[in-house]
Amino acid sequence: MCDALGGKSLVGAALHSETSPLLPSTGSPRVNDRSPPTDAEDGRCASPACPQPESPGAGRCSACRHWGLLLALVAALSSSLVSVVVQQLSDVDPACLSAFRFLSIVPLAGLEALRRGQDIFPRGHRTVLLLRAVLGAAALICKFYALRRMLLADASVLLLSAPVFVSVWACLLLGEPCGALHVMSLLATISGAMMIVRPKWMRSGARPYIPSGVAGADDTVSLAGAALALASALFLSAAYVTLRRLQSVHWSATVLVFGVVGAVMSYTVWLATGAGHSPSSAAEWLMVLALGALTMVMQLAFTVACQLEQAGPVAVVRTSEIVFAVVWQVAFFHCVPGPYTVAGMVLVMMSVLAVALHKCITQRREDGRP
Repeated sequence: MCDALGGKSLVGAALHSETSPLLPSTGSPRVNDRSPPTDAEDGRCASPACPQPESPGAGRCSACRHWGLLLALVAALSSSLVSVVVQQLSDVDPACLSAFRFLSIVPLAGLEALRRGQDIFPRGHRTVLLLRAVLGAAALICKFYALRRMLLADASVLLLSAPVFVSVWACLLLGEPCGALHVMSLLATISGAMMIVRPKWMRSGARPYIPSGVAGADDTVSLAGAALALASALFLSAAYVTLRRLQSVHWSATVLVFGVVGAVMSYTVWLATGAGHSPSSAAEWLMVLALGALTMVMQLAFTVACQLEQAGPVAVVRTSEIVFAVVWQVAFFHCVPGPYTVAGMVLVMMSVLAVALHKCITQRREDGRP
């Protein structure tokens, strides 16, 4: 497992797992990637991380698929707990937490780059590397701020809508076709988001719940949280598309530039807003460490899941993060979603599932399976 993805270390693959499971394929392999053997070639499982590579079967064996889906569930659980930690650390500035998150990935990427003698800023890719780093950092910063201004479940739904926007960016930036399914999914996502936030003209008197501790808590704060969550989804989906231009760049260069740029951007936002402080008590530092640990577990589980199972089914299971978010919202914050919120969640989840299932069907056709 440690040599999966053609010699790429598992930790390295996890750090590089910011790529979208729903990103359309280009047909060209990534650097250092192996094309896994198929059953037609030697009767082995096609998954590079299969614990039983000698087991015969077309494509991935059943054990790989089951473990892959289980690890995708672990990734969804870990991701939802990361959001809980961000909301619980209400006195620590979200940009400060984001800076710690970025700094935690720099040493590993830097050591790998030194070990390989890797050019961390290769010519011909510098503009795209910086663009990918800025978009990814903006997505994470907006995500952390959104989690402070919205309910956990509401923010999670909007944040998980990123796959729906990938096809839109691919159409606008890469000239790829955008079918009726993607247009309908986009419209359903926007409708679901409006039902979750419910601006004044959509409700009669009742105000949306706003987390305690938010200064000047009013409708504007709730709408700002929704805008930040959707902005995060848009930035993240755009970052996914830019990664299409970095397939020949080693992960250590991509992640190192991402970590450094993200840390600088987070620190700049932290200084500019001045709305919070850094961790001071032992309890806050323990939660920051938990944030880093959960992030690593999430990325490791997601990476290995994508090695054991195809990306489409993994993306379907990842939508369970919304269910976990609802559970944590009720358990930790004692707030039950209302009917409009539930309806909006269903719309967004159906949109993401539609895109994921479409990817599953496309993959099966490409693999020559019925």
